[in-house]
Amino acid sequence: MIDPVRFSPQDEDSPIQETTLIVGDFQIHVELRQGEYDSLKEIEASITHQNQEIGHMSGCIISRPTTKHNFYTVGDSVTQELHEMTHTFCSSDGRIDRITSNLDEDSIYSGGFCHIHKVEIDVQYKGRDSGLFFLQNVLECLKELWVIVVMRPEPLTKSFSERMNVDLNSVYNGDTVLSDVEQARVNTLLEEAADKLCRYWARLGFQQAGRNREQFNAWFLTNTTFWNDIVHPSTGTTTLKSKDYVQEMNIHKPPPLHIPIGVHKELLDLITNKETMDKVKLRNQIKNLIIQRNASLHKSRALFVLAANEEYTTEEQDIDTMRLLKVLIHSTPSHVIQLDENGDTPLHVAAAALNLPVIECLLDYGAKTYVKDLDGNTPLQCLLKTLQGHQDFQSTFALDIPVKPSNILKKQECILLLMEKEDKRPLIDGWMSPRMLLALSKSADTTYSSLDNLHVEFRFEENGPTPFSTCCSRFGGIDHINYIPPDILRAKNPNGLYESFAIGWLMVWAAIVSLLEMGLVPTKSRVEEEIQRLCRQNVGNFDWRSWSHFQSKGGKIEYALDALLVQTSNVISKGDDGWEYYDFEDEFEALCKTPFDESFDIARVKILGLNDENMHQQPEGPYYVYFDNPYDAENK
Repeated sequence: MIDPVRFSPQDEDSPIQETTLIVGDFQIHVELRQGEYDSLKEIEASITHQNQEIGHMSGCIISRPTTKHNFYTVGDSVTQELHEMTHTFCSSDGRIDRITSNLDEDSIYSGGFCHIHKVEIDVQYKGRDSGLFFLQNVLECLKELWVIVVMRPEPLTKSFSERMNVDLNSVYNGDTVLSDVEQARVNTLLEEAADKLCRYWARLGFQQAGRNREQFNAWFLTNTTFWNDIVHPSTGTTTLKSKDYVQEMNIHKPPPLHIPIGVHKELLDLITNKETMDKVKLRNQIKNLIIQRNASLHKSRALFVLAANEEYTTEEQDIDTMRLLKVLIHSTPSHVIQLDENGDTPLHVAAAALNLPVIECLLDYGAKTYVKDLDGNTPLQCLLKTLQGHQDFQSTFALDIPVKPSNILKKQECILLLMEKEDKRPLIDGWMSPRMLLALSKSADTTYSSLDNLHVEFRFEENGPTPFSTCCSRFGGIDHINYIPPDILRAKNPNGLYESFAIGWLMVWAAIVSLLEMGLVPTKSRVEEEIQRLCRQNVGNFDWRSWSHFQSKGGKIEYALDALLVQTSNVISKGDDGWEYYDFEDEFEALCKTPFDESFDIARVKILGLNDENMHQQPEGPYYVYFDNPYDAENK
């Protein structure tokens, strides 16, 4: 029988929650403390038998979604291991979308993410399922606070060092150097211990996250696979999976990284040091190694080294690298499509590195875009994982690093090269996905409707300007006017806005809506042409005079396009900004998915016509200045 005792202490330094469970002769004490962030709670637990502490557990729970902070940032504030786990399982907003799990949709988006950092049991109590019993009770006690539990089953350094009579910390720090024989023994024992621990925790319901190198050593337990009918170990009855059952589990271990030796290493060294050698001499030596001495492209990693270089310093170096790559391919053409011992093709590596010229070269020589590596990823999926990793890194550290339009377009070209022909057919203008077009359309419709209603209900001053405090108020003002820089508004309209300015702003959005309804991408040039058509046909009483006034007073098409992109991006990635995504979920799901569904960086470059020279002139709204009084110009 479990007898919980709970209380909430008032002292700031005390736990925010304490629970004591009494099970027979065992007493389990669980403390929950406030972490550095509001969404972070730290767990400390101990198990006592006959008044003697026999075990300890530590971990934490991060609530999802986090309210004020990036999910990765919260994990990074605790340990490197938790930071890696957040990346393994979740996106930067905390959605559990990196693994295949049996969680329901609500649990994927919200609920506690529990990380077990350490479970330690006294050596005298090992072999009795005491650790399982201990953790099982702790998780049951906290069950309302988590939907997923994650851990990395690794033997504790201290206990393992005592068992092997080797100070592993000093080995890891470089203070102690083991002989090859001793190191091999340590590695074997560590591998055996890790395997044993994986099967041990699998009895509680834990399962391996995946097969790739990031996921193979991460294990997770969901609230639907938690074996929580707790009984005392001494009774001999338990709902834990049996030892025999978990012995049949297939635990994935990635292949060891290949290290070239002998003649293969000689070839690799030539490729690595290619910049310091005469080009003719270099090619002759490479041909000699391959033809006369049987050096292997795969065993030397030669193709992979060239494929992994993301970019080359100069155009000349780029050309030289392509020539060298062709020399290697001509020597052994079949290696372009063969999987190596690590399960990769050169195209997988080039795709992960976004190496556009190498991708083009490999495809020209017969590389296949549909081949999967040992983790089941195509080259395109490897590329998308790299892009996700870049995004995660920036999200973790709240970085806003400007990317050159040329690099963004290179990303687009890489994706298009790696897509299958049938997947490209739905793309509009060769890059925009049907889902993004629909999302942009919903945003534009919402804003245009609001502006159109405002034009009917809003009362401008007659024969004079209307004050900014009226036009640009937070509620009841001109919709999305905060995407026009306030210094421009003030400089061009010192006394306020005329009705013609609002009509010009409405005309831009009318043109955007019209283009989207025709299934066209609303680029700056197309919007301008559509506005001219509206004026010529006098659609909606639009006229050249209002449009000319809007332009002369600082209005630009780019401000509306900026608002359209930011607003739609907010809906897709951050929640709601003018319309509810879930109201149109069925419409979106009926459209095919593509890698460009959320590529708003590509959309911005294409729609605004950006390049490396004019990228610094693009709008950066919204500005959040609502002119509540004439002296708030600095309130940006």
